[in-house]
Parts: sequence; C-alpha cells; structure tokens
Amino acid sequence: MNYVEKVAQGALLIDVRGEEEYSLGHFEGSINIPHLDLAETDLPEDKEQELLVYCKMGPRAEIAKAILNHRGYHRVYYLGGLEDVSDLGFTFRGNY
Repeated sequence: MNYVEKVAQGALLIDVRGEEEYSLGHFEGSINIPHLDLAETDLPEDKEQELLVYCKMGPRAEIAKAILNHRGYHRVYYLGGLEDVSDLGFTFRGNY
C-alpha cells in the first residue's frame, strides 16, 4: 500500500512547516502542525494511528518524527520535503 492510499484509509498527513508556509500551499488532505508545536499539540489518543510527516526540505520532518516517537507514536513515517511528497503522488495546491 502506498502513502496516498494510507491517507485515504485514515492516516494523518501532517505538514510540519510554519502556518504562513502552509497557507501559501500544501498537499491535499494534510493538516498543519508546526514541528515546534508537536510536543504540546493534542493528537489522537490511539498511539497506533499512522502519522505521515513532511516539511519543505526534510529536516523539520525528521525532528517531528523524533518528537512523535518520543510521545509514544510508533507508526510515524518520514516523507521528506515537498518534492519528495509530490513524487509519492500527493497533489499540491498552491505554490512551493
């Protein structure tokens, strides 16, 4: 199963860029939780929830994955940066 199918089946696609970056464009179906907010943001209670994280270039998504793992989420997938996510088949709305 590919990542687009995972999102269609309920995985959360999380854009960890800042709110301003997100407002300029993001992938369909994504939610915005800036990486610096992940330690305190309310997330699903189910620690087995699949979470897919991306940012502009990749480093913030790596940090986000580490934070989510530390919070007890075991099914966190690092998707990389915008171009990587686009290559996976997600549709971007807006400007990079």
